[in-house]
Amino acid sequence: MSIHEPGSSMNDSPSKIFLRKLRALREATRFRGAALDDPEIAAYALRLNWLLEICLLAWGCYTLRSWWMGRPHKAFNDAVFMTITLFLYGWARRQESRRRLRFAAHLTLFFSSIGLFCAALLTGQSESIVLGYFVGVPLFAAYLEGIGASLFWAGWIVLLLAGISASEVLFPLTPEFTPGLIERGVDHALQIAFILAFAFSSRRVTDRQLRAL
Repeated sequence: MSIHEPGSSMNDSPSKIFLRKLRALREATRFRGAALDDPEIAAYALRLNWLLEICLLAWGCYTLRSWWMGRPHKAFNDAVFMTITLFLYGWARRQESRRRLRFAAHLTLFFSSIGLFCAALLTGQSESIVLGYFVGVPLFAAYLEGIGASLFWAGWIVLLLAGISASEVLFPLTPEFTPGLIERGVDHALQIAFILAFAFSSRRVTDRQLRAL
């Protein structure tokens, strides 16, 4: 007894079955409505899309929070890097080529790490609550590019952290604010939320790829 796909019939030719599977594959791996012919590029585009949306959500949340709590320097920093991420989000979607997508991914990781670096300088340097977010950079690099890229970006993050520690010795800065116990708890909860968003996006992309096979 043979098993048929939904919508197929006993009289379907092999070419019709192949075309149906191809349409399903392109539908499952499309990048925000733009169907891509190469499934590998499509999967990469989908992962990058999730990365950019998570970064936009994070920068947006912190921009609003800093503005609401009367922290103009931190709000300005967050708004600048949210704008850069928004630009990359639009630029990456203009032409879904492998080169453009990979370049957009590395630019996103670079500007995100620089944004965190600047935020750390404003909020206590080596005592900043922002430092916990640096682990996300090599994590996302592994998600997008693999182990090699993850090691490269991990090295970059080590340099930035060393720079933050050195800045405390060379030119100590008065933090714009000192978070209290409740704010630290809220910040840790947000970090967990963004990690969960990353885990959800990773699982969703994997499920789409499996359904497309």
